[in-house]
Amino acid sequence: MKPDSKRISGCGAMAALFSILVSMAIGCSSSRVQASGAETTEAIVPTVGITTVTLKPIERQLTVSSELVPFQEIDVYAKESGYITDLRVDYGTRVKKGDLMAVLEIPELQQLIAQDEAAIRAYTDQVKHAENELKRIRAQYENIAHPYFTRLKGVADKQPGLIAQQEVDDAQGKDLAAAAAVDSSESTLLTAQSQLEQAKA
Repeated sequence: MKPDSKRISGCGAMAALFSILVSMAIGCSSSRVQASGAETTEAIVPTVGITTVTLKPIERQLTVSSELVPFQEIDVYAKESGYITDLRVDYGTRVKKGDLMAVLEIPELQQLIAQDEAAIRAYTDQVKHAENELKRIRAQYENIAHPYFTRLKGVADKQPGLIAQQEVDDAQGKDLAAAAAVDSSESTLLTAQSQLEQAKA
């Protein structure tokens, strides 16, 4: 019993000491609060500006200089040099294979094309003329010269001496000349057709 009573009396002493310290601290703080309150009443009250509160959207504009750089850049060249008369695309335009990007005008090339077209027309006329000439010469050979020589030779073979040999030889010469004319006309036609194909190419 005695040790417990000592412990209780020791706790009471400590509680008393603690209450004294707390009361001292409260007394000091209250004196400070009273001192600061006296100073604030003696100080000058500051003037503060006021304004009316309004509702506005929050907005901020910023102007910045920049440069657009393409992700991929490809140089496009024309096969012939000339003047662009119509440009169908601009920076940033998406294009694909086969799209018309620009119209190129080449005065020298236009002149060459006109000359080629005139040459094609001329060679076409030559081909038609050669075809008509071949028909005429072939008709003379097949309908006149060759049948005449064939008949004379047949009569001379069946009845020798009835027709002079000179007449048969003249008819044979005309037949051979007509056949040669047909060959020459065919060669002329082939040459004209070849020239026409070259002009078209």
